[in-house]
Amino acid sequence: MRLNPIGFVFRAIPEMWSVYSKAVAGLAILMPAVALPLRSGSSVVFYLLVLASLAGLGWRRPSLAALRRSCREYGYVALALMLPLAALLITAWVRKSPYDAALEKSLRFALTLPILWMLLQIPRDALRHVQWGLMAGALGGAAMVLWIMGWQGHDRDVLISTGAHYNAVSFANIVMLTGLSSFLTLGWQLTRYRRAEAVLKCLVGLIALDAVLISETRSSWMVLPFFVPIALRLWSNVYIRLRWLVAVLLAAVLLTALLAWFEPTLHARIDQGANDIRAFFDGTNRDTSLGIRLQLWYAALYAFAQYPVFGIGGTAEFSELLHAMAAQNLVSPKVAADFGEPHNDYLAALAGFGILGGLSIVLLYAVPGWLFWRRLGHGNRKVKVAAALGALLCASFALYSLSEYMFRNMRMVPVYTVLMAIFLALSRPVPSSSSSAAAHTDSTDS
Repeated sequence: MRLNPIGFVFRAIPEMWSVYSKAVAGLAILMPAVALPLRSGSSVVFYLLVLASLAGLGWRRPSLAALRRSCREYGYVALALMLPLAALLITAWVRKSPYDAALEKSLRFALTLPILWMLLQIPRDALRHVQWGLMAGALGGAAMVLWIMGWQGHDRDVLISTGAHYNAVSFANIVMLTGLSSFLTLGWQLTRYRRAEAVLKCLVGLIALDAVLISETRSSWMVLPFFVPIALRLWSNVYIRLRWLVAVLLAAVLLTALLAWFEPTLHARIDQGANDIRAFFDGTNRDTSLGIRLQLWYAALYAFAQYPVFGIGGTAEFSELLHAMAAQNLVSPKVAADFGEPHNDYLAALAGFGILGGLSIVLLYAVPGWLFWRRLGHGNRKVKVAAALGALLCASFALYSLSEYMFRNMRMVPVYTVLMAIFLALSRPVPSSSSSAAAHTDSTDS
């Protein structure tokens, strides 16, 4: 008989698992709240969750049948989380390149798997309190933007030395994500005060949108057209067919474009972007905001064209490439001196780790995103809210990764993966033969 000391100690105390699982839920709920205000907040919470989840695995020791069932349901998600590490290890082995910070970053994706298992064991009623973490994250991030840029009048670059030390674009992107998530949580009611709770959620969402506007970040608004069909499918009991989905998406894009045209701050930023592009192609100034991005994207595509299978390696190799390209006047000296990444997650993965690296980023967003979209068709409203939150998370990161290197800093990885795991756990299907049965099953399922 094999001795399981962890299980023995915990089983000796009645109801210990219930207390433990709720404590883990509370830890996970902190992730969106600490993502922006604290520099190492997401990393500390992440590693505490990993340790707590591994302890839970030792405690519960899932049966072979349970593991097979989990693999059938979340096998593709597990594959998507492990691919970044596989791509890095293969490239490092082929190129004989040393491991750098990218190794820990890739490990964080893979280490989300025990967290996902643990969160699947936790009662949904406890995990749904993630709405307070999302609202706290939106309100905290918005308050920082409003104080620094709105009240004190500082430039947006000051954000990089505040809180989590993300640049203004990544900072605004997370504020937008958590702010829109606050609107989606209107489908949940966790207090006795239904109207007050709903008003608070709307107020937090509006404050977050105002902060993103003040931050002068253009790319954060890209997710707004995709938020519309997600919200429509959440609040509608009718399945949206593909042709109507495309029509809704196009209408939402048009409305967002009109907002950008008539809103003075956004309009000025769009004009600035158009001037940047003209200056780049005219050759008068390559080192504008968009001009620098275009040079970095070109450099990443150049690297991928040279080494399409395994890539060139990590950030050190990409920085060396930029200096070599600057010597040939393919990029400007400023780009070579001040930048070491492509400002795009897809191109960074393609340049660094080849085809498998690019595929890993696509699957990180597409696999859970497709699963969330399918679960949006579930009959239980609480499940649909979680699926909508997950779909918004995946869509936001997939879009923001086009113009920003969201995973430049490894502290951003847990923000995405832990929230993804929470929403996967909350959106797992429940029997819905009748609304009452579904509600009962949903509240008691653990």
